[in-house]
Amino acid sequence: MARRCSFAYEVANAGYRWDAARKLGSFTFSAGGQQCNRQETQHGPLIIENVAEELDAPSEFFFNTTTKVLTFWYNATAGTPPPADVSIVAPSLTTLLAARGTQAAPVKAVTLRKIGIRDTAPTVMFPHVGPSGGDWSINRYAAIVAEGVEVRERPLFFTFYAKMIIF
Repeated sequence: MARRCSFAYEVANAGYRWDAARKLGSFTFSAGGQQCNRQETQHGPLIIENVAEELDAPSEFFFNTTTKVLTFWYNATAGTPPPADVSIVAPSLTTLLAARGTQAAPVKAVTLRKIGIRDTAPTVMFPHVGPSGGDWSINRYAAIVAEGVEVRERPLFFTFYAKMIIF
């Protein structure tokens, strides 16, 4: 069976419980689940983030929103310890470039050359809308947002980007 979408949920602070006697875990979700336009029993893979007890692989993290402490599992595959002067950067912007016009007054004559765009904040938990009667949905956030823009030149090239590039 084809899986068309995945749901993402936020686990509440202290929202993970492990019952050692029964060897059973449970989660309490505080937000999410709006990413698909159709509620289905079969959907994409389950991805767990930000659960302290699940830190078991390089590059995973846990951010405690109460204490504001970030715990990061360093990727030591090179066999070296983390640098003493290491810094972690968390992007906070969802859109890096926006051009907004209307049908009556479109944005015209915009040229982008030799720029690199990367690392925007994740938007998977932002509200999604279902633009059609199908099973997919979308949020209106991307690295580049162009609404009411007259496009004349192509192509645009992007390196690998795990989130939305243009909306």
